[in-house]
Amino acid sequence: MKDKNSFKMVLWTDDRKVYIDLSKGYDHVSNSLHKLGYYPYDIKFSHVRFKFTHQSNENLKYLAHVITKDDYIMDVFRAYQYLNRVEGFDKHLSMLIKTQHVHSIKDILIQGNLYQLYNNNKNNNIPNTQKIKLEDIRFQEITIFSKHALFTPYRIDNKDLPKGLYRYECQCDDNQDGIITMIGKCIHVNFWGTILTTKKIGLHHGYRNVDEIKDMLFADARSISLHDYLKKYPIVKSNHSR
Repeated sequence: MKDKNSFKMVLWTDDRKVYIDLSKGYDHVSNSLHKLGYYPYDIKFSHVRFKFTHQSNENLKYLAHVITKDDYIMDVFRAYQYLNRVEGFDKHLSMLIKTQHVHSIKDILIQGNLYQLYNNNKNNNIPNTQKIKLEDIRFQEITIFSKHALFTPYRIDNKDLPKGLYRYECQCDDNQDGIITMIGKCIHVNFWGTILTTKKIGLHHGYRNVDEIKDMLFADARSISLHDYLKKYPIVKSNHSR
């Protein structure tokens, strides 16, 4: 990738230091975070000391400007990917910045997801521009309708999942405050993430309303892999007709 798309940073702890350039891609970023002793999806900027050393265009400078210590580093990488892999989003984001419609990494992720959805409305198999391997994703454990499940902000294709594992996509509120209000087989508007579970959740015409306060509980435990979840809650044979 050309230097015009470069976003460089230095991250360090008491005994380790890494130099990251987001333009070098997922493997470079992921491996660098591993060298710091963290799972890539667990680490926030608050966990390390950091310095942004170079951003090669105005959008990337704005990206650096809105980052807070509470942001996950991989979320910043996702925002960067939207800017550099989704055709036209860089110009769209410039307009949103000028009209003061984005103020955080979360805002950029939401707008990037919506832009990608609307520009792929003729193709339900929306490409995963992040090219993240399923085995590398760290999920948050949840319960939904009293069923043990996993949550990730990423969109996951059914064809990537083992047989017998159920997948549901989440829709957030219209204000985009991150409150999950519905799950379904396929969410196109206000997509907020994916739920995986070995227990089937009943839907009505492909959807089900959710009261996040009453129907869902996000565990405080450390994020886990799909492999570890399936050890705790194995797929049963009757699920294979999913």
